[in-house]
Amino acid sequence: MNKNQQAINISVSHGNSYIKTAIYKNNTQKAFFRLESKKLPSVKFYLAELVKFFDYLKMPEPGKVSLAFSATKKNARDFYAKISAKTGFKLLEISCGLDLPVKINYDPPESLGTDRICAAAAAFQKYRGESENIAVIDFGTATTFNLITKNEFSGGLIAPGFGLYKNSLGDSCDYLFRVRFNRISGFLCRDTESSLIAGIYGGYPVLVNGLYRKLLQDARLEAKDVCLVITGGYSNFFTTMFECPVICDQSLVLDGINYIAERNK
Repeated sequence: MNKNQQAINISVSHGNSYIKTAIYKNNTQKAFFRLESKKLPSVKFYLAELVKFFDYLKMPEPGKVSLAFSATKKNARDFYAKISAKTGFKLLEISCGLDLPVKINYDPPESLGTDRICAAAAAFQKYRGESENIAVIDFGTATTFNLITKNEFSGGLIAPGFGLYKNSLGDSCDYLFRVRFNRISGFLCRDTESSLIAGIYGGYPVLVNGLYRKLLQDARLEAKDVCLVITGGYSNFFTTMFECPVICDQSLVLDGINYIAERNK
């Protein structure tokens, strides 16, 4: 096959804060970019960004290009349909109804966020050799906890994301303010800035570790029997906060979209 005719997948994770796009060739990520998603970009602008990495106009067979997307924004479907119509890319919307590498144990299955489906799919594909039990914590706009046991998504929970957590007091209280990360000197604080730093940057790890312990307790699992994978925008920041070994994988959701796209060609 000619190099320009190789099948290409464009994987898009359209979240509440960012639109993350990765281009895969032969299942290897070749390029990545992200745009803010608070305001939906125009089709023209998005394609202009895409062309910087991949000029679809030079593709002899646009039908060999798949555009697969997972979205938490309700208006995203029409946006990607317009892109597909303009380019000739094959469009795939991630859903629980597709052929997935993991079974979905959720009620009802279609209410499970597709970002969680993609993260679970990628974690299973990439880390099942580590353990038959895999936990995924995604530090995005929301912090989601997800458990995969054997080849099944078994459930989890959703907490406010760290961005919401750290900004909420400064946004809501006249006499409190936003603080930047600084060394935590302790939890018995005698000034407002230290109190906020301890409560926010010291408190969130306590929250996440506590919820993770509760999740494993309900699943009747020990931490030593679970492979813990973290992803999302704040995952690098919190890599060292866990009381157990952890794998940080920033590409988890995009890789999951690519895996699912490949299974459903």
